[in-house]
Amino acid sequence: MWANAYLRNKFCAGFRTTSRCEGINANVKKFLTSRHSILELVQNLELLVREYRNNELLAQFNTLYSMPVITSCLDSIERSAANVYTRAVFNEVKKEMDRVGTVNFVSRKRVSTTILYMTEDYGNPGRRVMTLFENNVVKLECHCRFWERVGYPCRHMFFVMKHEHLKAIPDRLIIKRWRQDAKDIGQYVDDIEEESERGFLLRHGALHATSQWMLFVGAKKQELFRVALNGIRNVCRDLENGNDKAANGASKRVEVGIRDPVVVRTKGASSSKKLKSKKRRCTSCRKIGHTKRRCTVSRRTFNETDATKGADISNTDRAEAECTKGVTRAGVDVDVLEKHLSGDKKSNGDRIVCTAQSQNMYSLGDHNEPDWETKVMDILRKLNPGTDG
Repeated sequence: MWANAYLRNKFCAGFRTTSRCEGINANVKKFLTSRHSILELVQNLELLVREYRNNELLAQFNTLYSMPVITSCLDSIERSAANVYTRAVFNEVKKEMDRVGTVNFVSRKRVSTTILYMTEDYGNPGRRVMTLFENNVVKLECHCRFWERVGYPCRHMFFVMKHEHLKAIPDRLIIKRWRQDAKDIGQYVDDIEEESERGFLLRHGALHATSQWMLFVGAKKQELFRVALNGIRNVCRDLENGNDKAANGASKRVEVGIRDPVVVRTKGASSSKKLKSKKRRCTSCRKIGHTKRRCTVSRRTFNETDATKGADISNTDRAEAECTKGVTRAGVDVDVLEKHLSGDKKSNGDRIVCTAQSQNMYSLGDHNEPDWETKVMDILRKLNPGTDG
């Protein structure tokens, strides 16, 4: 909005901010990405242009086949504006016509053939606006510079039209781009050279706009569709017969040196592959997929070791019990016997613990009770040589 102060006398066709450019960019982003190839870019741009043309076609249909309701007191001027301006521009012009009631008359002065009107807006009593009217050439000029900036009459001009009893808006105040026949480019095509590229583009645009309207109207009913289809076929046949190049055949395909653009790497860290870490192995079996706590091999080995140790302990306990039982039955003091058998027995408190050698000797000998008594008696005789029996 700040640009209006610097572009007061410049025609901007209704542009006051960059909202239209931003709106176009927003629509383009829906169809395009940075990864598209040249072919995809052209196809998506064609879809975008087709959407804009469809919206333009609907607006043209509403302009030609609809009539707005006349609501202001300046019915003749409003009706002439509705017949000249497009529907979107007419809605803006009507707003200025409705604001004529906010304009107050101050003075009227004639200078030669020019009539000078002094007016002021409601709410700004000290700010006067001067409007000039040429009756001979029907020319209006307002010092508010609204027409120079926007392109259609302001409220002060409509006030002067009402005061001068004009029935229509002067043609001098109607810009070509706001008219309903703005797309009629026949006068421009005739003035351009036939072989120039600009002439080709203008003719192509005119044919495309006309054909779009024909397609829209021809698709309304079945009868109109048949008429349009037959007409297109006849016109195409006549054009092909009149064109020597088309009659001789299509021209050779031209090789184009345009290729897909090189994809630029995006900012940030590179997408190189990371070093793969080594897979975790079990410290017992060195296999992948589990740890030592869940290793089945180590658990099975541990159970087998416990079973072996349990069997050895049970055999040792049984040998110790039988040795102690034999000594007790012989009536020998265990402490005295333990001192003499210290080389073959080991002390563990008050118990007599048999060694592996004694256990093996016991397993090879006779296990009957007389054998233990004989052995004990032999030991006693050695301790007391003078004693017999």
